[in-house]
Order: sequence, then C-alpha cells, then structure tokens
Amino acid sequence: MSELFKIILTSCLTILGGVTVLVIGKFLEIFWIEPVKSFRIIVGKIEYCLYNYGNFYTNPGTGAESDLHRISNEMRNTASDLKGNSSTLPKWKWVRALFGIPNESDLNQAASCLVGISNRVFCPDKKFIFNYIDLNEKARDECRTLLKIE
Repeated sequence: MSELFKIILTSCLTILGGVTVLVIGKFLEIFWIEPVKSFRIIVGKIEYCLYNYGNFYTNPGTGAESDLHRISNEMRNTASDLKGNSSTLPKWKWVRALFGIPNESDLNQAASCLVGISNRVFCPDKKFIFNYIDLNEKARDECRTLLKIE
C-alpha cells in the first residue's frame, strides 16, 4: 500500500464516520428527543392548569360562566394534547425509563382524569358539590402521580 492510498483511505473513513454519526444523531433527535421535549412541554401545561385553575375545579360552579367554559376547554385541550403526543413517544420500556416517561396506560388514565376534571368544573346541582370536589381532588392527585409531577 502506498502512502497516498493510506491517506485517502483514512480521509474517506473519517468522512464516512462523521456522516454516520450525523445521521444517527438526527435520527435520535427526530424520533426520541423531540417527542420527549414535546411531552415535557405538555406536562408543564398540565401542571399549570392544575395549579392555576385549582380554585375553580375545587369549588365547582363558582366563577363566571365564561371563565368556567374557558377553563373546562383548556383542561380538555391539554388532555387531548397528552393523548395525541403519547403516540409519538418511544415505545421501548428502557427508553421510557431513561427519559422518565410513564407507560401508555398511565398516560391514558391521566388524560381521563383531566377530562373528568373538565367535566366537573360546572356543578349544575349543588347537592352534588361535595362529590364533585372530592372527585376533582382525587383526579388531580392521581394525574400528578401518573405524570410524575412533584
């Protein structure tokens, strides 16, 4: 082997290695990192809703009708975002454990809790208000536990 051939072979292998690392990095970014980042943003929105609107869903039926509709819609929209985003998340258990992502059934249950809260922001019959308060507080706590919100 001539010295020139060794130099060209080394250069080609270096370039091929760099391209391979770039392609693998982009693959990981698109299929793992971006969905996990989107998931974290949605969990942040859920945490915001649970904290910011707590005075409404722990006192169902209080507040202006327009506020209750807005809050109910926002809670339902975050549940929809969670459900929609869960299909883009990595499915392998070890990847979910690495990124701290709950399993599919926990995500579905958390979305159901949010929908339940959004349904119980209103209290059409005041004789059920204590049931609604209790159910909303349990749903909030369960949602926080399932999504690993501290």
